Amino acid sequence: MIPRLCKPSALADKFLDKYALQAPRANVGRLMEKLDEDGRQAVAAHTLQTIRNSAVGKTGNVTPAGYAGAVAKYEPKIDLLTPPGTQESLESLGRVIHNAKVAPPGNFVNYSKSGVI
Repeated sequence: MIPRLCKPSALADKFLDKYALQAPRANVGRLMEKLDEDGRQAVAAHTLQTIRNSAVGKTGNVTPAGYAGAVAKYEPKIDLLTPPGTQESLESLGRVIHNAKVAPPGNFVNYSKSGVI
């Protein structure tokens, strides 16, 4: 017999938003202590998905401002919400996104690919 797959509950996302992402740091620490490994992984996955959703703009492309804003919003609690080393990876990814999307100051980038005479 094949088990029936259930759809994720919309209430679960609201619970994690309220009691993990928007909660004070001390409350998040206590919550994470009570969770088993699967629960901690679920919170980490939800946190990273929330950051990802904030980073993607209306056109479907990653925006440096959206990514930086989302990371800054959750930065005080990222070390509690995600496994060790994730914060450094997020910072590194932020630098890559910024370098790929934002031209250096004083640099002219020819986006139209037209020749300059």
